[in-house]
Amino acid sequence: MTRWIYTRGRAGGVGEYGLWDGGSPPMLRPHFHDGGQWTAVLAGRRVFRVGAELVTVAAGQCLYIPAGVVHQGLEAGSAEVRCINAYAPGCRGDRPILVDDMPIGALAALAGVSREHFSRRFRRAAGCAPQDFRIQQRLNQARSRLKGDEPIAAIAADLGFADQSHLGRLFRQAFGVAPMAYRRMMA
Repeated sequence: MTRWIYTRGRAGGVGEYGLWDGGSPPMLRPHFHDGGQWTAVLAGRRVFRVGAELVTVAAGQCLYIPAGVVHQGLEAGSAEVRCINAYAPGCRGDRPILVDDMPIGALAALAGVSREHFSRRFRRAAGCAPQDFRIQQRLNQARSRLKGDEPIAAIAADLGFADQSHLGRLFRQAFGVAPMAYRRMMA
């Protein structure tokens, strides 16, 4: 796909959704919306100019842009981008918010929908629940960092796992091997 696909949201919540699933989205003209916009990047990265500030949104992050704030989507140079935009008529605020681990309920509130509705839409677009997506993002970060010599316990703590054994259990479930064994294979 090389274009945006839009769909209407439900009455009383998100007014519309936009999906990009392909190469790098094109640069857009500066614009603003009557309601808030949130962008969830599922793969690749997006770059926005919000006012005078450049904001990079990586896979696994969301950006909320309040109603009336002038912004522009820029070319990010990321080969493959997958993202969802939601435009919510009632969303207000005074500044953009880059969201990493904002609770799913708070993301749903920004979008003007219930947590369940947000999760269903996210699952349809991404193929998994929002929390599962976040865990997989952290596991992929751990996998990358295991190629170095940083202590596994430090990686686990830095990425928000309860402890090293929590990281190990989820890592084995996802990749079929323990973190230390993976590290030895990559050495």
